[in-house]
Amino acid sequence: MDDRTRVPGGSQQDGQRRKKTNEQKKRQKQRNGRKNDQQSVRSGEQASILQRKPQQPRKSTLPPIHVPRVQEPCPDCAICGGPIENIAGAVGGQILGTYCHFDCVLEKIATDEHVAPPCKVSYIGRGTFAVIEMHQDGTFSILKRIQYETPETYSAMKSYVEENKK
Repeated sequence: MDDRTRVPGGSQQDGQRRKKTNEQKKRQKQRNGRKNDQQSVRSGEQASILQRKPQQPRKSTLPPIHVPRVQEPCPDCAICGGPIENIAGAVGGQILGTYCHFDCVLEKIATDEHVAPPCKVSYIGRGTFAVIEMHQDGTFSILKRIQYETPETYSAMKSYVEENKK
């Protein structure tokens, strides 16, 4: 190798590496220039959008869609006699075709079972309530299960709600 191909402070391969990095730097500068140009075009577009007049809302040629209003049935509570305004929060009564407020059922069971303060009444699912005893460590144990709503009353309540929707 002669002195012309040698790069001071390194081998010939180091020089080629430097050339590649210089070429890469040039390409990067070109890319950055393009990005800046695109950004200036975008900012110009945004300015022109802001200067435009607001468009009138388009009128549809389709007929308006009629959405029927759902009206919940409003039966009376079998326990307190008050109207049940939210049928989703109601429980089917013990007699088929009667309905009760959820809170009324909790109070009725608590008074019937003489629940003391360390114990309380809780809903455990599928129409079943339970008298539970709370422990100091946050756990509880079920003392008594009370089947309040039967599957027949649940299905009757479901069909009643579906029939009364308008």
